[in-house]
Amino acid sequence: VPGIDYSFGRNLNGQWRLAHVLLERKTVFDFQATLSCQRAEFQARVHEKLQSVGFRVAIIVEGVNELKQHPQQDQLLAAAYANKVDVLTTASLTDTAEMLACFAAHARLHGEWAVSALQG
Repeated sequence: VPGIDYSFGRNLNGQWRLAHVLLERKTVFDFQATLSCQRAEFQARVHEKLQSVGFRVAIIVEGVNELKQHPQQDQLLAAAYANKVDVLTTASLTDTAEMLACFAAHARLHGEWAVSALQG
């Protein structure tokens, strides 16, 4: 699914059932690049549609230390706060992996939603 990098769930009766949280991961520079391209509008529509059916959608922006030194820091922070989805930050790939492991450990299924429902 465009705009979603990580989903969690369980294999029940041969079908992957989705958990309620869907995540997109971006570096600080990817986040900045997305803000200035047409793809951002498409990803926002995908996120909004998923939210409308009850999914929690979040963007993980990796490299918060780079954000402090980014020349467009103010613009990036404003975009993160104005975003219609939650924006979480991590300092590194290791921190992101730890966060993803925590999400996976606490994920609960989102009704009857399966991966196949998002592919059609």
